[in-house]
Amino acid sequence: MASRREFIKTGGLATLVGLTIGYVGNKSVFGFEGFYKIPMESKLNSIANFTYDKFTPLVNSDFSIWQKGIGKIGSIRLVEVKKIFFEADRIRGLNTNTISLLFKANKNVNFEEGNYEFIHPKLSRVKLFVVPVTSDKSYYEVTVNNHAT
Repeated sequence: MASRREFIKTGGLATLVGLTIGYVGNKSVFGFEGFYKIPMESKLNSIANFTYDKFTPLVNSDFSIWQKGIGKIGSIRLVEVKKIFFEADRIRGLNTNTISLLFKANKNVNFEEGNYEFIHPKLSRVKLFVVPVTSDKSYYEVTVNNHAT
């Protein structure tokens, strides 16, 4: 049985080797993008551009919802854009820009929580995580968190 010191030393070495292999195999691991490679479509449609002012003019307009491997699921209408403030962020001095987007689905549109591609003529394509907020799945919410640096 290994001592605690040997266990920690072995775990530390294994972590170092794993990170080194990851760095050699994928140079973006420690690059400008941080630990994860950022998809090109996300770079082109930066979530940092998704602000209250960007979405407010789109209230009462329709977004097409697509899912990879399935195709178009249907359309949902943006019915509300709301700014969200967190007291904890204010206390910590963080400059945040968090918004909630509330969508209403047509009766024939019904889908589970998950990542979907949203398409709107004024935004182009963007992948967002959407959650049903009513039991009959007639309303869905997307929350966008932006932390200014």
